[in-house]
Amino acid sequence: MVPISTYEDPEWMKNVYSDLNFVTICDKGDNREFCDINTERTYDYQELPKKSFDIFNRICGYERQYKVIVKMDFDVFIGKSYLYEVFSFMVENHSMRIYFGDPMGQTTESKGTAMNGKIYAVTSNIISDYCSCNTPEPGKRLEDMWFGQTVVECVKKKGYKPEEQIIYYHSKENLIYHKRYKKNNVDLQAGRKIEKKNKNN
Repeated sequence: MVPISTYEDPEWMKNVYSDLNFVTICDKGDNREFCDINTERTYDYQELPKKSFDIFNRICGYERQYKVIVKMDFDVFIGKSYLYEVFSFMVENHSMRIYFGDPMGQTTESKGTAMNGKIYAVTSNIISDYCSCNTPEPGKRLEDMWFGQTVVECVKKKGYKPEEQIIYYHSKENLIYHKRYKKNNVDLQAGRKIEKKNKNN
């Protein structure tokens, strides 16, 4: 799933990742053709944890239809063969609690690891744990730290055996480009800074 703001282009995402089952999630009132789902409210940048909260709550009850759930930002460029490799591994091992991404560091309270919000993925049983934890609506903070802390705390509350705990699957960052891909004769940029730059021109 790819959360889309009003200044990002859902059609671009659909074309770039047309071979994947990605869902674009737009804010309330954004009626563009390539928005698959709309949230029930709007958000500013500081309220992205609330957007993720709304999105994951909406998945609750349906998460078992999928073996892996991925959240990816609009401004990420990633090697397709590597993406397939990651998804294949997670699908094959979906009975485990796998949390994929770029580690940001430990969450303060839970001592677990949060993955950078540019892209992270979890097997569906982690979302089932999340859905059973009655998580309160978050305030203004980093979306990725909120998600990491929340799922780690939810899993710890369950008292699972060591082999049932979260397995952290670290991404290969040399194959993931955030905000800019520059190589040979290609120079692609995406994200909030581009929108701000266009406003100033």
